[in-house]
Amino acid sequence: MKKDIILENVTKEYSKYNSDLKRLIGVLFPWTKVPKAKVLDNISFEINQGERVALIGKNGSGKSTILKIISGITTPTSGNIIINRRVNTLLEVSAGFSLEFTGRENIYIRGSLLGLSKKQIREIEDKILEFAEISTDFIDQQLKRYSSGMIAKLGFAINLLCHPEILIIDEALAVGDIYFKDKCINAIKEISKKSTITILFVSHDEKMVKEFCNRGIFIKDSKIVIDGEINRVFKEYNKKNKIKHHCDEFIS
Repeated sequence: MKKDIILENVTKEYSKYNSDLKRLIGVLFPWTKVPKAKVLDNISFEINQGERVALIGKNGSGKSTILKIISGITTPTSGNIIINRRVNTLLEVSAGFSLEFTGRENIYIRGSLLGLSKKQIREIEDKILEFAEISTDFIDQQLKRYSSGMIAKLGFAINLLCHPEILIIDEALAVGDIYFKDKCINAIKEISKKSTITILFVSHDEKMVKEFCNRGIFIKDSKIVIDGEINRVFKEYNKKNKIKHHCDEFIS
């Protein structure tokens, strides 16, 4: 079976600065010793082509950092990562847009960066505009004239409709109003029916996760606790959270 994503012993550390002055000193004098925060600790897993996998864990566990590493937004401190197909991300959906270019120009720039030809982009251009709810009056105006909501919708539509091979979703369904959110969910459901598309999903909505994914990876304190069938992983996740909740009540 073809592997889409391979992480081998991936660790990510960030420098801990407790003031802007210390951050400046760290930049000017990189040999200065600075305390480190380990966000990921020796993470390893493989995802096959066509799998639907959820990263599960509380805020700060390292889920989003994994997605950013896979997306190329950041790099690991150590370890190896192999990505074998094109990645479309539904996180930081407006990242990389130029406010000086028009909405249409940004569609072609982003589409090209995702590996599509001008012909391929042209074929889906109208679908992107319709999905993003951008009128013909606005699409040829500079992006700096758009509202933040319009920019987010455009970014979401481009990444969702530009023929994803690996689709990464991180709570991005909060974009727009309830109607747009429902439209996004339905579109992802349609895309997920294609057996060749790999989905990596992060959400705190257990019901929604189970609609999209059949495998889960539970991450706690920067390490993998369990990797397996989605119901079994959620059972372990909920059990550990319940134990922690009771301990907190006892301490208080």
